[in-house]
Amino acid sequence: MSDSSRTKNSIINIIFSFGGQLVDLIARFLLRTVFIYTLGKEYLGLSGLFNNILSMLSLADLGIGVAITFSLYKPIEENDEDKIKILMRVFKKTYICIGAVVIIIGVALTPFLDFFIKDMPDIPYIRLIYVLYVANTAISYFYSYKTSYVIANQKSYVVTNNRYLMNLLCAIAQSIALFAFENYILFLVIQIAFTIIQNVRISYKADKMYPVLKEHTEEKLDAETKETIEKNVKSLIIQRVSSEIVFSTDNILLSKIFGLMIVGLYSNYTLVINALQSILSQFFSSITASIGNLGVSADEKHQEEIFYVIYFVDFWLFSFSSIALGTLFQPFIQLWLGDDYLMTTGCVIFIVLNYYLKGMRQTISAFNNAYGMMHYFKYIPALECVINIGASILLGVLLGPIGIFVGTTISTLAVPMWFEPMVLIKHGLKTNALKFFGKLIGYTVFTATVLLIALKLTASILVTGVLGFILKMLVVALVPNIIIIIVFYRTKEFKYLCTVGLRLLKRN
Repeated sequence: MSDSSRTKNSIINIIFSFGGQLVDLIARFLLRTVFIYTLGKEYLGLSGLFNNILSMLSLADLGIGVAITFSLYKPIEENDEDKIKILMRVFKKTYICIGAVVIIIGVALTPFLDFFIKDMPDIPYIRLIYVLYVANTAISYFYSYKTSYVIANQKSYVVTNNRYLMNLLCAIAQSIALFAFENYILFLVIQIAFTIIQNVRISYKADKMYPVLKEHTEEKLDAETKETIEKNVKSLIIQRVSSEIVFSTDNILLSKIFGLMIVGLYSNYTLVINALQSILSQFFSSITASIGNLGVSADEKHQEEIFYVIYFVDFWLFSFSSIALGTLFQPFIQLWLGDDYLMTTGCVIFIVLNYYLKGMRQTISAFNNAYGMMHYFKYIPALECVINIGASILLGVLLGPIGIFVGTTISTLAVPMWFEPMVLIKHGLKTNALKFFGKLIGYTVFTATVLLIALKLTASILVTGVLGFILKMLVVALVPNIIIIIVFYRTKEFKYLCTVGLRLLKRN
């Protein structure tokens, strides 16, 4: 596939992803506001905790989806329908088993919910609520194989359009239900219904777009492909477990050590963080299939060039958004929900820092996954888990809630921030490690410097209320981006982006 085709597919995916995420973000904020004012902090904390427990259960796929999707890139490029049918049959059977495992393990944890909560709240039917969360998580697995095939064909916008439409309709229905009945169980039943509808719709669309998905085969997977998938899955098991433990245990530890109230406060910050991560991560998920195609069709020099262009975009997105969060997070929560829902400034600093560090790994992860580098991630990621849990518990007890977030920062800096790029640099791109780490350090120093400038400028705005927040938003929207353009406009990466942009404008 040519560069122009890859670029076109990536841009279409990105446009639809960003637009859909924006609508989804607005719907989520409106729904969260209704949720808080109808059900309150304890239900909010419970929701955050159960979402994290179920996030841990999502480990059931253990990277199988990533491994099989990687195996699809080459047969799709070569239009090898026989190989595609075999892989999709394996994919389907695997994900049906995964869905069943999620249900079994999830329900089995029901009697042990007391372990995750310091003081069990007086919420009726709390175990039924948890089982409904389990059901909602398990349902999606039964359709995941078709979704992954659409994404592997660089048509992720089809999936995102369907998801965001269903999310919007679901949020409207849930808001109406909360206003009318203030019933959490009805709220979850509606969510499950829309999850089923969403998955049935994408299954139908996938069959219509790709008739090969409806064709059946009894042929077995060839030994070489089977060995590659098994090798990647074995490596991804540790990688996925490590990643989920690091990023999904904050709420669990907060609940266990400090109770559901602090989880409720933190969940409002994670709503913003997760919304931003989802919006920006769409860029990387939208281009992963194109990166996979690049890896099987382009020379190493061109791959390195494209890598640094994408890494520059990664930096721009997460530097700007981190600066925006660092300056506007507290004023936004205060304006939205009031002083009672604010966390300490120290907690917010490390929440934003963890967001930035995770964001600056997006390009690395996209290339490692697209290039099938999973088998290099063996036991090192497990060290991240040990450091994270140990540091978070110790510092949580010594420092309070901020210690949980400091523990996550320590574990991220100790292992993945250097290990993941080294794997890609050594075995994938085969480029210069000093060049990459020089850029990473330079980008980080730049972000910290501009954040301090933005803080000083916004602090000088004495107007309060909605008008004051709007003025601060304007400063944050303009200043960091203007500085980025001034500092980086002469770089190869910036010039490449300008060339692509001008080419697209001429076509239109």
